[in-house]
Amino acid sequence: MSLPILTDDSIAKFPEDLHRRNHARLMILHRDTGQIEHKNFVDIIDYFKSGDVIVGNDVNILPNVLLCKGRGSNADTKMVLLRELNSSQKIWNVSIDSCRRIRSGCRLFFECNEMTAEVLDNIAQKTKIVKFDITSEEQFYDIVEKLAKIQLPKQMNRQSTYDDTNWLRSVYAGNKHSVIFDISGLHFTNKIIVQMKLKNVSFVTLTYVGEPRVTIGGKFLFDGGEVFSGYCDIGNNVLEKVAEAKGKKNKVCAVGNYTMNSLELLVNLNPKMLKKKTLINVRNIKKYDISICDMLLTNFYPLKSEQTNNISLFCPRDLLELAYNEAINKKYKFLTYGDSLLIV
Repeated sequence: MSLPILTDDSIAKFPEDLHRRNHARLMILHRDTGQIEHKNFVDIIDYFKSGDVIVGNDVNILPNVLLCKGRGSNADTKMVLLRELNSSQKIWNVSIDSCRRIRSGCRLFFECNEMTAEVLDNIAQKTKIVKFDITSEEQFYDIVEKLAKIQLPKQMNRQSTYDDTNWLRSVYAGNKHSVIFDISGLHFTNKIIVQMKLKNVSFVTLTYVGEPRVTIGGKFLFDGGEVFSGYCDIGNNVLEKVAEAKGKKNKVCAVGNYTMNSLELLVNLNPKMLKKKTLINVRNIKKYDISICDMLLTNFYPLKSEQTNNISLFCPRDLLELAYNEAINKKYKFLTYGDSLLIV
């Protein structure tokens, strides 16, 4: 089956209503029969039973596009935060435009006079290692939250605003920041989570922190066992809840690709081996690795994308293409602010 072309009308440019995020549309795709149901996100509770477990990623979004200037320059240069290398010294791997003018030893200045940065090393054409001169990690994040914007998918065809940072923060976001964020849980509300718990459906979270695709080590691909950098912190409560659900033949639902990858790679169902796993490199999974997740909640991504390839590890590609054809025909919205797909 050929996939239809994703048109501009199919892409959600803005959230429909931040205060009614649970009113997005929800497609249900049954892997065993190929049946497709059309619901609203508020109906998601009907697909879980007592004893089931939902696992989300509680990472807090960090806007990562800053404007800076070199000494003696009036022109703004774009800096993209890629990866934190040393939290105590505020050393980051970044991408900087106008790379010819900015070299090792250069001092960079920001709109806020409270922070500057020094280029420590040149890694690649645009990739640098910089040290931010700031007194505390908390102050660094406060300034970045104030000055930086989100890097939106290019298909959205608009510049990000400061509002995007709040729009893209889930209701269960924690204190750990990441420039890579998971959009699959954006439609959850506190009310839905409470309703799940009243139904004896556990809602627990892990913390996956990754880096953008523009990396200096390894490609962020899902089609050949490549390694991509990141780490996942899974608490004992998550491991125990997942092990209990699997032991009792209940369902485990991953909210988003990063959560699915982390669960499949890190959860060991042997009770004697249950322990917290952290600071690891997450590698690609293959179809035969899927054994923990029974359900996957995700968004509709670009049709030929890494995210869609990753989803196809959980769901047969032909069924996924069927669902995407249906989504476009039924005018579902795609990408960051789009509608949801629950694969069961």
